[in-house]
Amino acid sequence: MFENILQKLSAYCAYRERSVQEVYRKALDLGCLPPSAAKAVEILTEQGFLNEERFVRSVVKGKFSNNKWGRRKIRMYLKKQKIADALIEEALRSEISEREYKAVLGKLLAQKMQALQKEENIHIRKRKAMAFAASKGFEPQLILSVLASAGSDL
Repeated sequence: MFENILQKLSAYCAYRERSVQEVYRKALDLGCLPPSAAKAVEILTEQGFLNEERFVRSVVKGKFSNNKWGRRKIRMYLKKQKIADALIEEALRSEISEREYKAVLGKLLAQKMQALQKEENIHIRKRKAMAFAASKGFEPQLILSVLASAGSDL
Protein backbone atom coordinates (compact mmCIF):
# COMPACT_ATOMS: atom_id res chain seq x y z
CA MET A 1 0.00 0.00 0.00
CA PHE A 2 2.73 2.47 1.04
CA GLU A 3 4.79 1.66 -2.08
CA ASN A 4 1.73 2.32 -4.26
CA ILE A 5 1.15 5.70 -2.59
CA LEU A 6 4.85 6.52 -2.90
CA GLN A 7 4.70 5.75 -6.61
CA LYS A 8 1.66 8.01 -7.05
CA LEU A 9 3.39 10.78 -5.11
CA SER A 10 6.54 10.50 -7.22
CA ALA A 11 4.42 10.87 -10.37
CA TYR A 12 2.67 13.83 -8.72
CA CYS A 13 6.07 15.46 -8.08
CA ALA A 14 7.41 14.64 -11.54
CA TYR A 15 4.53 16.49 -13.24
CA ARG A 16 5.69 19.87 -11.89
CA GLU A 17 7.61 21.28 -8.94
CA ARG A 18 5.70 20.84 -5.67
CA SER A 19 6.10 22.18 -2.16
CA VAL A 20 6.51 19.87 0.81
CA GLN A 21 3.12 21.10 2.02
CA GLU A 22 1.40 20.12 -1.25
CA VAL A 23 2.95 16.64 -1.26
CA TYR A 24 2.13 16.08 2.41
CA ARG A 25 -1.52 17.06 1.78
CA LYS A 26 -1.67 14.81 -1.28
CA ALA A 27 -0.29 11.89 0.76
CA LEU A 28 -3.03 12.44 3.35
CA ASP A 29 -5.64 12.61 0.57
CA LEU A 30 -4.38 9.28 -0.76
CA GLY A 31 -5.03 7.68 2.62
CA CYS A 32 -1.70 7.96 4.43
CA LEU A 33 -1.63 8.57 8.15
CA PRO A 34 0.40 11.65 9.19
CA PRO A 35 3.56 9.68 10.19
CA SER A 36 3.49 7.78 6.87
CA ALA A 37 2.91 11.01 4.94
CA ALA A 38 5.93 12.58 6.63
CA LYS A 39 8.00 9.49 5.80
CA ALA A 40 6.87 9.68 2.15
CA VAL A 41 7.92 13.34 1.98
CA GLU A 42 11.30 12.42 3.45
CA ILE A 43 11.82 9.61 0.91
CA LEU A 44 10.80 11.82 -2.03
CA THR A 45 13.19 14.52 -0.85
CA GLU A 46 16.05 12.01 -0.61
CA GLN A 47 15.27 10.71 -4.11
CA GLY A 48 15.30 14.24 -5.55
CA PHE A 49 11.61 14.36 -6.50
CA LEU A 50 11.03 17.07 -3.92
CA ASN A 51 13.25 20.12 -3.44
CA GLU A 52 12.01 23.27 -1.69
CA GLU A 53 14.63 25.55 -3.23
CA ARG A 54 13.85 24.32 -6.75
CA PHE A 55 10.12 24.78 -6.05
CA VAL A 56 10.59 28.35 -4.79
CA ARG A 57 12.72 29.36 -7.78
CA SER A 58 10.18 27.83 -10.15
CA VAL A 59 7.28 29.68 -8.52
CA VAL A 60 9.12 33.00 -8.51
CA LYS A 61 10.06 32.68 -12.19
CA GLY A 62 6.61 31.51 -13.25
CA LYS A 63 4.49 33.92 -11.26
CA PHE A 64 6.63 36.88 -12.32
CA SER A 65 7.09 35.96 -15.98
CA ASN A 66 3.69 34.48 -16.75
CA ASN A 67 1.29 36.09 -14.28
CA LYS A 68 3.16 39.41 -13.93
CA TRP A 69 2.95 39.22 -10.13
CA GLY A 70 4.97 41.57 -7.95
CA ARG A 71 7.23 40.53 -5.09
CA ARG A 72 4.60 41.08 -2.41
CA LYS A 73 2.07 38.74 -4.01
CA ILE A 74 4.69 36.08 -4.74
CA ARG A 75 5.94 36.31 -1.14
CA MET A 76 2.40 35.85 0.24
CA TYR A 77 1.76 32.87 -2.06
CA LEU A 78 4.95 31.16 -0.88
CA LYS A 79 4.24 31.91 2.78
CA LYS A 80 0.89 30.15 2.36
CA GLN A 81 2.91 27.13 1.22
CA LYS A 82 4.87 27.37 4.52
CA ILE A 83 8.18 28.15 2.84
CA ALA A 84 11.02 29.61 4.95
CA ASP A 85 11.48 33.38 4.65
CA ALA A 86 15.18 33.02 3.85
CA LEU A 87 14.43 30.80 0.84
CA ILE A 88 11.77 33.22 -0.40
CA GLU A 89 14.00 36.29 -0.12
CA GLU A 90 16.96 34.56 -1.79
CA ALA A 91 14.82 33.44 -4.74
CA LEU A 92 13.24 36.88 -5.14
CA ARG A 93 16.71 38.47 -5.16
CA SER A 94 18.26 36.01 -7.59
CA GLU A 95 15.39 35.38 -10.01
CA ILE A 96 14.03 38.91 -10.57
CA SER A 97 16.32 41.72 -11.70
CA GLU A 98 15.38 45.22 -10.59
CA ARG A 99 15.50 46.48 -14.19
CA GLU A 100 13.14 43.77 -15.42
CA TYR A 101 10.85 44.26 -12.41
CA LYS A 102 10.45 47.99 -13.12
CA ALA A 103 9.98 47.31 -16.84
CA VAL A 104 7.14 44.86 -16.17
CA LEU A 105 5.51 47.30 -13.74
CA GLY A 106 5.83 50.14 -16.27
CA LYS A 107 4.26 48.01 -19.00
CA LEU A 108 1.37 46.95 -16.72
CA LEU A 109 0.71 50.56 -15.71
CA ALA A 110 0.83 51.74 -19.34
CA GLN A 111 -1.63 49.03 -20.40
CA LYS A 112 -3.98 49.86 -17.53
CA MET A 113 -3.84 53.60 -18.24
CA GLN A 114 -4.61 52.85 -21.89
CA ALA A 115 -7.59 50.70 -20.87
CA LEU A 116 -8.85 53.55 -18.67
CA GLN A 117 -8.83 56.17 -21.46
CA LYS A 118 -12.60 56.64 -21.16
CA GLU A 119 -12.09 58.04 -17.66
CA GLU A 120 -11.54 61.76 -18.18
CA ASN A 121 -10.13 62.59 -14.75
CA ILE A 122 -6.38 61.79 -14.79
CA HIS A 123 -6.27 61.46 -10.99
CA ILE A 124 -8.95 58.77 -10.99
CA ARG A 125 -7.15 56.98 -13.83
CA LYS A 126 -3.87 57.02 -11.92
CA ARG A 127 -5.58 55.89 -8.71
CA LYS A 128 -7.19 52.95 -10.52
CA ALA A 129 -3.90 52.04 -12.20
CA MET A 130 -2.12 52.19 -8.83
CA ALA A 131 -4.78 49.97 -7.23
CA PHE A 132 -4.40 47.50 -10.09
CA ALA A 133 -0.60 47.35 -9.73
CA ALA A 134 -0.91 46.99 -5.95
CA SER A 135 -3.35 44.11 -6.43
CA LYS A 136 -0.72 42.42 -8.61
CA GLY A 137 1.70 42.63 -5.67
CA PHE A 138 3.90 45.59 -6.58
CA GLU A 139 5.17 47.89 -3.84
CA PRO A 140 3.28 51.22 -3.50
CA GLN A 141 6.45 53.36 -3.43
CA LEU A 142 7.74 51.71 -6.59
CA ILE A 143 4.37 52.21 -8.30
CA LEU A 144 4.47 55.93 -7.47
CA SER A 145 8.06 56.16 -8.67
CA VAL A 146 7.32 54.46 -12.00
CA LEU A 147 4.19 56.58 -12.52
CA ALA A 148 6.15 59.76 -11.79
CA SER A 149 9.04 58.83 -14.09
CA ALA A 150 6.68 57.83 -16.92
CA GLY A 151 4.78 61.09 -16.52
CA SER A 152 3.12 62.05 -19.80
CA ASP A 153 4.11 58.78 -21.49
CA LEU A 154 1.12 57.14 -19.81
